[in-house]
Amino acid sequence: MIGADERQRPAMRVAALLVLLCVAASTLLGACEEAGASAGPGESLGSSQLGGGGSGVAPGGGAGIMTSFLEAQIAALRDGTRTERADAAKALGQLGDRAAVPALITALGDESWTVREGAATALGVLRDPAAIDALLALIAVEPSQAATDDAAAVGACDAAVTALGLLGDTRAVPRLVAIALDDGTALDRAGAEAAIVEIGPGAVAGIATALTRASSGNAAMLAQLIARFGDPGFGPLVKALSNKSTAVRVAAATALDAYGARAGKPLIVALGDRTTAVRVAAAHSLGVIGATGPTAALVKLLSTRATRNAAVNALVAIHRDNATPLVKYLRSRATVMVYRPLIRIGQANTVSALVKAIRSFGDKTMGETYLNCGNPTLEKAARAWGTAHGYVVVPSGGVDGESWGAH
Repeated sequence: MIGADERQRPAMRVAALLVLLCVAASTLLGACEEAGASAGPGESLGSSQLGGGGSGVAPGGGAGIMTSFLEAQIAALRDGTRTERADAAKALGQLGDRAAVPALITALGDESWTVREGAATALGVLRDPAAIDALLALIAVEPSQAATDDAAAVGACDAAVTALGLLGDTRAVPRLVAIALDDGTALDRAGAEAAIVEIGPGAVAGIATALTRASSGNAAMLAQLIARFGDPGFGPLVKALSNKSTAVRVAAATALDAYGARAGKPLIVALGDRTTAVRVAAAHSLGVIGATGPTAALVKLLSTRATRNAAVNALVAIHRDNATPLVKYLRSRATVMVYRPLIRIGQANTVSALVKAIRSFGDKTMGETYLNCGNPTLEKAARAWGTAHGYVVVPSGGVDGESWGAH
């Protein structure tokens, strides 16, 4: 005879089994959420990890729990409430299984921007090239034109921008550049720039194309962006020094200072540009680089008022630790203006050469510069020159000149 306890035992066993299965499923879901973050693109965390092979069938012939969960989330993404659809998109990204990509691409057209954001984020995690066109379509129209909540729309589009960077497809570069340059966009411009950098060196060609026709307001940003890619950006920036646009040439000359001595030769050529702004930018970059090669070319710029200050600054930056190579230029009237960087550097062993220079090639401007530079010997030389040429020293409210050792 079977006792009451024994009659109830099968039911209790069933109940216990069900509880264990629920616990197992819960535990496995937690493991999936953790493992999804570390799974590489295209790596399935499905039943194969449970020993069931690629077919999604667990040992013993039953359906794999992970495969069932994937299918359930895809179904929720398609048919659930807005909250359920958004949660499903997030879960599918965490699973790391590219089998979800088609459903996530479809979800980029969901009526809810929150769901679109979740789908875009998940596609960025999965990094499947199949998503590129749909992601680009999502950001083809500015969110302000969408008949929905703008904040949610912006969030979805920004998620798509980030995803495009993670996908690394150069087809996204033109649109990302357009967003990065648009000071009227509601989207994250810095995020677009970061996405371009994430794409890698392959993005340089697209940025360089945009640079060739950039406005003065955008050229600088594009040139600096190209320079961030290092070696792959060098050639395009050198080429941009020949662009018909002054703004582009200035931007390229400025950005080339990131390349050190390697940029010396093209920048020296740019010192002869037909436009003052380009010559000034090139001089500045050469000063940043600090190589001595461009000294003669920079000294020539001293004779023109528009480029003089830039040339002085560059020569001081290059020769601040050793001004001796500049002394020889004091021996010619054509290059005697080198006294300006020499005074600013203030090296003691150049004083006698500076005194000789004012005696041989002095003029009123040179005399006033010496007189007010703060070096007693040069001041004395200036007074002597002035007396010899009929000038009288009078008090002044200030003279635009150089200060001894002010570098």
